[in-house]
Parts: sequence; C-alpha cells; structure tokens
Amino acid sequence: MPEKNILILGHSNIGDVCSDLSVAAPLLRAFPGARISFLTSPRLKSFVEGCRGINEVLVYDRHGKDKGLLRQLKLALELRRRRFGLVLVLKASLMFVFLGAGNVWRVRKKEIGRNRHMIDVYLELLRRHGVPAAHGPVDFAFSPRESAFADAFFSEHGITAGSRVIGLSPFANWGLKCWPPEKWNELAGLISSRPGMVPILFGKAAGNALSEKMLKRLSPGIIRAVDRCSLRESAALISRCRAFVSCDSGLAYIADSIGVPCVTLSGPTNTDCYYPYLSAGLRVRSRRPPKCAPCMKPPENCVLDAQGAPECMGGIDAGDVMEKLLEALEGQI
Repeated sequence: MPEKNILILGHSNIGDVCSDLSVAAPLLRAFPGARISFLTSPRLKSFVEGCRGINEVLVYDRHGKDKGLLRQLKLALELRRRRFGLVLVLKASLMFVFLGAGNVWRVRKKEIGRNRHMIDVYLELLRRHGVPAAHGPVDFAFSPRESAFADAFFSEHGITAGSRVIGLSPFANWGLKCWPPEKWNELAGLISSRPGMVPILFGKAAGNALSEKMLKRLSPGIIRAVDRCSLRESAALISRCRAFVSCDSGLAYIADSIGVPCVTLSGPTNTDCYYPYLSAGLRVRSRRPPKCAPCMKPPENCVLDAQGAPECMGGIDAGDVMEKLLEALEGQI
C-alpha cells in the first residue's frame, strides 16, 4: 500500500508547524501502521520529534547546508530515494515535483490567506481525499529529562500540585504585537490576587533588544522561566499550566496545540486567519480598535499611545483579559 510511507512538507516556524501537525493523527487513523516523515527547519526538529505519530523528522536548512538551488535539488533527490507513496504539501513549495511520489495532496494556492484558519484548510484537504478529519490536541511526548526539569522548576518556586499556574508570554518577534509591560504587570497582579493562582513568565528575551527592554520593565516579583528553557522544556512547563495568556507568538500556538487554553491578545494580527485554533473563543481585542487594524505589516504612520504601544495593543484592557482568563478556567477542577 503506497500510503504506508508518507512525507509531510511542513513549515519552518513554530506557529505554522503547530498547524501542520494537525494532519498527523487523521493520517494515522486512515492508514494504520503508516510511517510518517516530517520536513521542517533545523530549529524545530527536536520539537516535532515530540509529536507521537511522527516517525522521523527530516531537516531542510534553507539558510545553511541546503541554501541555493543546486543544494535544494540535491535534498529533493535524497528524499526521492526514500520512495514516499504519499506527499502532503502544506506550504508553497515545488519540491514535490522532484520526489516521484505516487500521490501528492497539495494545498491550493487560492486557499491560502482567504480569511480561513490553515488548520481548516488542511482538514478539508484530507477530506477531499477521503480521510475523515477533525482536530484535537496534538499527542506530545516529553522525555524523562524534560519532565524532571518541570518538576525541579516547580519545586524551586514552591509551586504545588494544588496551584493554578497561569503562563504569560509577553514577547513577540514583531514589536507591534507586544502588549505594554505595565499591562502585563497589572494582569499578573490580578492573577496573583486570586487564591492559588500563580503567574509564570515564559519566552526568550536574550539577544532581542526589544524583548530585553520589556523584561526590565516587567515586575521582578513574577516567577520567570524566561531564557531558562529549551523549546521542549518550555512546552513541558506549559503543559502543566491551567491556562496561558500570550500575544500572537509561537508559544501561544504550542500551548493551544497541546491542549492548554490560550487567551490571545490580538492587535495587528488578522484573527480570521491567525489564532490558536482550539482556543478560538479566547481572543481579546481592544474595545475600540483603530480603523487600521488588522494591518499585518508595520505601517510607517502607526499611531502609538502614551506608553509607546500601537493603539490596537495598548487599548486592550487588563480587566478584559482577566475576564477571558477566568472564562478559560471555568469547569476546571
């Protein structure tokens, strides 16, 4: 059966890869015993390896050893020798042309960026080919070392089994997506005032001037996992959170994909297309969003508030975020 050897041509950034992984479980249900390989960037190799159902993670290093047309062709020919019976093309790529696969299931260009979440596009692709498809949390496996790291971190900070841990992710690669540090401090105060609730800061600040500046303005009283974790160690800690609050960042998609409710702060992002899929009802916007939002690209004349944040982010109220967070926690023991 040709579908016993499957290749997924995936993306290279965290948010998109979390969406890509939505196809793994439906494929395994449709083709029991299939061997599934996943092609992604070197940075995300170890993360994808944690997804149960992915047998092998292959690397496409377009900025390194695979840079340039000839090296990309060499990689394609190496993949061709693996004789994949089915290739899923989830991104704009012509690599599949050289793979000689018996079947190619490809996302249509006209389906991308049409105010639809890409997970819906992927599930529809599977259904077109007779694969029943619905999306739930990714089945992610943590190593004993990663679980021990999470145990030690909680113990270090006196976090007990009865604590309701809330993850906070304030950083984003694009500065206009960031919520002002003072708002994060206000939210952390609201969380800490609730019995048993413990906020933890996540993310990577080192090496990013904007994130380093933000970190200095965040309250030192908030427990910090910032710059202390690998991506998988962060995921191990996030998996123990009751809920997560984030701007539009990669960690938001990790939290959502492993089943942790994620409240997302949305300003310049088009939330018809880009949001943590399972937490669709937990998006928060400004009560008075400016007419320019969503813009998706840094406008030269972006209007900033008194704290230097774009109006679409600075206008998000900490009380509204807390209200949405409590909604996410409803029904949890």
